[in-house]
Amino acid sequence: MTYYVVIRDLNVLLGEEGILRLPSYIFDNYIMDDARREALERAFRYVISGENVLIVGHPGTGKTAFMAILLRRIISSGYQVAYILEGASSISREHEELGIILFYDDLPLMNTSALSSIFRNNVRNIVATARIEELRFIVDRVGFDPYEYFKIVEISPMAPRHLREMLLRYADAEGIHIVDRNAIDVVISKANGLPVYIWQVIRELRIRGEPLTLSFANTIPRGMYDYVDNILWRAIGNSEDRYETLLTLLCMTDFVKYLVNQDLYNAIFVTAKEKIRKQKFSMEEALYSDTLDRISRYLARDRQTLSFKLPHDSWADVLRGASSGPMSAEISKVNMLFPKSKRRELIIEAARRVWHEVLRLAEDAKRRNSFLENIRLNFGDNLTKDIIEKPPEKREVLPAQTIPSQSLILRQLRDYLRLGDAGVDLALKLAEGIIESGVDDPTALNAAAAAFLMKGIRTKDSSMIKKAINVLSKLNTFDAKYNLAIAYYHIGRFEDAEKIFRELYERHKEEEILFNLGVTLLRLGKFNDAIRTLETYVKLTSDPNAIRLLNRLKKLGIIETSVS
Repeated sequence: MTYYVVIRDLNVLLGEEGILRLPSYIFDNYIMDDARREALERAFRYVISGENVLIVGHPGTGKTAFMAILLRRIISSGYQVAYILEGASSISREHEELGIILFYDDLPLMNTSALSSIFRNNVRNIVATARIEELRFIVDRVGFDPYEYFKIVEISPMAPRHLREMLLRYADAEGIHIVDRNAIDVVISKANGLPVYIWQVIRELRIRGEPLTLSFANTIPRGMYDYVDNILWRAIGNSEDRYETLLTLLCMTDFVKYLVNQDLYNAIFVTAKEKIRKQKFSMEEALYSDTLDRISRYLARDRQTLSFKLPHDSWADVLRGASSGPMSAEISKVNMLFPKSKRRELIIEAARRVWHEVLRLAEDAKRRNSFLENIRLNFGDNLTKDIIEKPPEKREVLPAQTIPSQSLILRQLRDYLRLGDAGVDLALKLAEGIIESGVDDPTALNAAAAAFLMKGIRTKDSSMIKKAINVLSKLNTFDAKYNLAIAYYHIGRFEDAEKIFRELYERHKEEEILFNLGVTLLRLGKFNDAIRTLETYVKLTSDPNAIRLLNRLKKLGIIETSVS
């Protein structure tokens, strides 16, 4: 069985779903100070001479990003690189014979048998990362000293001027507006030389859809651990579900690379809630928690494995008790009440339950297989087989008491639909339940209709779009009318869509309406009106998509001048 996969395109390393989960723009915006430049040259010389390289540093100094830059250098020099598969039980020397360089992020987290085989087989051509504080764990686990098998390249914190340049580049790449330049200095002063702090600031602003302001910069605490603690506090705080949410996140720290299948993630939350509340709950409780939804927005997502992942190792550190912020006391309680052995029992119970109640009969094979692979990787074949074959004990489940907050429903539906085919069925199930329950709340009905509409658009199923129209046409809210206009557009009722878009813009002056109105007018052949509408939209927003559309119209001869 192979233990590696050769990468053909560096882009597979990047993005939320990439192997290294680095920003998609890292190669264009990486900050190379003198220390990193010298370290890169030294590491490259080691690699091409057949040595192993271990990139070490304190948490947050940018070890993973540096490894990506090194891998790019190796590939550009004509070498092949491959990543070591999670779950590989043994690493041999086959890749050496083929001239392939292996890489692995966070060597101390590799499973014990594979880690031992690297030293036992004296495997060469490996590039890996490790926290400098965790090198001793390798010795404790496998009895080998990494200093004897790897050339060590240490990455140090970054000077303030380089962190400033990094912040400016990342903000520009993410389209984040900097309202007050003084905010930059405040953020840099709190970063303590850690590039990961800058990345977390940019990532949070992107998630929140907000600019960088002096008020925000003054609010966030100094140091990465207390910053993560602060995020948890703002997202969870004193909410009713805070303990079960924290326990769910703490369970994630027990998984390989902190990667948890989404179905299992939801089941862990429900099981955690039962343990804490001493009550029985239905699986739908995972959908009904505003608290879980808020914190889930901060997690990385992997559509390939249908999983959630902690965004950085520092989150795991904080959840294990490394911070001193306002959430640290609550985290300490959860750690005390649920040590690792109890968490393991909880995870297995959740896995057994979600398999037999939800996944066993699910039509989506990828969804089932992703869950099983996640369990197999973390608990082995025997326990996976036991979970599949042995159903949970019969339980008396309390029905959900009420419909959850409607904003949560809409967010959850959209989250499911973003997951592709696996999410569509869950979204539609929730939407159908809303309609069948006879709910008369327009926000809930609009959320359900939005699920039908998105399903219809994605699959080009006009019957689903008409189902959405049937619901939306009875509602009178802005969101419902906007969705109704979108639905009309997608089934070719352009006159009806135009009428609603015009009415909505006259009343609300929402810029996005102008773009949709302009596109609808194009479909109706009203080119002059469409161009005027789109030009107004561009003046208000500078939207590059609208600019490209207008420039395409110029090439077609519909408009005389291009827009920039």
